[in-house]
Amino acid sequence: MNIVYCCEARPTSRVVHSIRTTDPSNHVTTNQDAHGHCDDGLGQRSSFAGATEDLWTALKGGNYPNALTAIAAGADLKFADAAFGTPLNLAACWADAEVVKALIDGKSEVNFVHPGNGYTPLINAATWGNEEAVKLLLAAGADISIKTKLGQTLLSQAITGCDLEIIRTLVDAGADPLEKYAIGTLGDQTLMNALVTAKDGEERVVYLTGLSTPMSKMGVTLPARISGAKASDFSTLEEIAVYLLGKGADPNQTVAGTWGNILMQSLDFGKTGVARALIENGAKADFDEKKGFNVKDRTGDAAKLPNFTYTNGDFVLAAVLTNNLDFVKLMVDKYPKYVTKIYEGSGTVRCTGATTNYNAEGINLLMVAADRGNLEIVNYLISKGAGKGDAVKIKQFKGDKFCPMFSVMFTMGFARNSNNQAVIDAVKAAGYGKE
Repeated sequence: MNIVYCCEARPTSRVVHSIRTTDPSNHVTTNQDAHGHCDDGLGQRSSFAGATEDLWTALKGGNYPNALTAIAAGADLKFADAAFGTPLNLAACWADAEVVKALIDGKSEVNFVHPGNGYTPLINAATWGNEEAVKLLLAAGADISIKTKLGQTLLSQAITGCDLEIIRTLVDAGADPLEKYAIGTLGDQTLMNALVTAKDGEERVVYLTGLSTPMSKMGVTLPARISGAKASDFSTLEEIAVYLLGKGADPNQTVAGTWGNILMQSLDFGKTGVARALIENGAKADFDEKKGFNVKDRTGDAAKLPNFTYTNGDFVLAAVLTNNLDFVKLMVDKYPKYVTKIYEGSGTVRCTGATTNYNAEGINLLMVAADRGNLEIVNYLISKGAGKGDAVKIKQFKGDKFCPMFSVMFTMGFARNSNNQAVIDAVKAAGYGKE
């Protein structure tokens, strides 16, 4: 199944919600080119003329005064470009409110549905976090019930934009946060499924900033709020989770496949903040204590342990990864014996210019906390007896380029990674000064 995305360019994205599979053929993917443009079967882009051409040039180049001039000069506001749809479809993504309003006032179709992907101007605005455009389109009567060709709802796409205010605005306008939908053959999807597959913080920044070059090759200049985005510009997935749970989302939602429930899926996708919100709102934090479960750490620095999967994880480890002291205390109270547990897993790291795969064993909670530089959590875990086992053994995969950092790492090494002198001093005072 090939589904196109135009305004939300996703060069390598893969949409996976509820069915866990190791067969890539079962994943829903995009069929766009490397530049984020859709192969939608509409043929080559038609030629423009006069004011219409000026309008498209201005919209793609981010020259909004020129766009307003072209609109006033009689540009065809209903012309549909094969890749971007109507001028309003493109402008809704990131153009200034004045341009969006001028297009709406000029009768550019508010509910134009792109034939390739099913996106409307409102879906585009919500996806890209253009809050003013969202408000203008709603005021102009934009339809909140239209779904993408893939089957995604307006709210599920808004979640990818990580803007809680836009999500609130859409819900206030009548969008149902509890509506279930199907993506292809995947039924009973909820906004919580969309949330655990969304990009959070730095992940989204990396994605957005990476679009500048491919989009520029298509003549599109991204605005500074996109190309220069910061993690602080977006709502956290945890904040969105809390909001959705407050609107009635089920913290114990069943998920098909080996996950079993939304809590386990969120941990497997590395969304520990969402997991915390679920647990604090009634999710059952139970698991097979003999086996543990996979916990992904996707927040590590590229020189430390990025993209690492703990294969014998638990909720105490997941709590430490959130870097939230209250959550750590909550999970330690429930599972006190895991304070001294030793963890293992595998991951990848960039080392001497190459990607190296490795297995690691001997990781303790104090190492994980020290690496994050949270002095309160470090001191709390020390007070609870964490620190058992002071050496991590790392083994590279056969054939990978040798990485000199992979020999033995001690707790103090993790503390120094944090660049927090107070954490370094606390670890040393606790008797883990070996390097």
